[in-house]
Amino acid sequence: MQKIRWAVIGVGSMGLKYVKYLLSGDVENSQLTAVVARNDAKSDEIRELASAAGGQDVVIFKSADELFAHADTFDAVLIATPHKSHHELAKIAFARKKHVLCEKPLAVSLKESKEMAEEAKEAGVLLGVCYQQRLFPSHKYIVDAVKGGKLGRIKRAELVTSRYYRTQHYHHSAGWHSTWTGEGGGALINQGQHILDFWISVFGLPESVYADIPFGKYNDFRVDDEATLLMRYPDKFTGVFVITTGEAANEDRFTIVGSKGRLCLEDGVLREYSFTPDSDEYQKTSEKNSREELLVSEVELDLPKDPGPEVYLGVLENFGKAVLNGSELMCDGTEGTKAVHLSSAAYMSAWEGKRVELPINEEMFDDLMAEQIEAEAGS
Repeated sequence: MQKIRWAVIGVGSMGLKYVKYLLSGDVENSQLTAVVARNDAKSDEIRELASAAGGQDVVIFKSADELFAHADTFDAVLIATPHKSHHELAKIAFARKKHVLCEKPLAVSLKESKEMAEEAKEAGVLLGVCYQQRLFPSHKYIVDAVKGGKLGRIKRAELVTSRYYRTQHYHHSAGWHSTWTGEGGGALINQGQHILDFWISVFGLPESVYADIPFGKYNDFRVDDEATLLMRYPDKFTGVFVITTGEAANEDRFTIVGSKGRLCLEDGVLREYSFTPDSDEYQKTSEKNSREELLVSEVELDLPKDPGPEVYLGVLENFGKAVLNGSELMCDGTEGTKAVHLSSAAYMSAWEGKRVELPINEEMFDDLMAEQIEAEAGS
């Protein structure tokens, strides 16, 4: 069976996880052939993993430049480095006609992320983004239900998550963490990318967003550790999105209200409510004052709460099949720009203190980001 040969750049927590998956033999269409590891301890760890996996032949390079100088050793590169390096590394890979699977976020600005998507097309290679949560059964059910019209006309949605609680130890565990200079932001550009992608997968991008972001609410830094987004969509559909990394209590809730029903995903449990008749119709035709004759049924769906490692394996297998067989990519570069677009719009709104229309002005965002970086350097 034909296999795609992988190179992994970046062996921090996520990169090392992908190295282990690729060495496990559980990714049916893939083989790990190269890794970039800058320090000896990581190199030794990878050699031990390769040896334990049956003595697989993995070449370890000290730098990305050294890897790309041996481009004949791999077909695709998985980029799991700090956010701001994604664009440049992908650009080098595209120039060598290599496919790229990138950890989130795709880039730290809309301009860079769109450039990555365009550069991949021009090179005739694939660009994918590691949004493994798209493979969660509950996520897939919600996307299909909303897009399939099961809830009728969507009226309102609210997502609140404190799932990604982070300590000061985490924020200081790498010099680039939680800075405008190194990471391009905080919660929205890091942990929030998965959740924003989920939101966008269901509803698409909003027409406008107003963001209230109390920068450095829980920590002594200038980026966001909490954000509240108020979004507007066509047909007066409104959305509220709240993410915080500073609350110890774990709250994870996504509620979607439509004319035919409601979905509520809370702490991994998905409940579905159905209205008979359609509530829009009932509201207009009923001779009652309230919901006396509106029938509401409720069911708890039997879906796995924690899919586990298979979602990461699924991302790798999906990308391999897209490269080898031309099958549909779960999240391509163009799709991957959207979460960056929404987080960028939210930052612009908070910086300017006003509602921002989408699409945003990319040059204006870059100028405002430069101001934040300059202010951070002077603090």
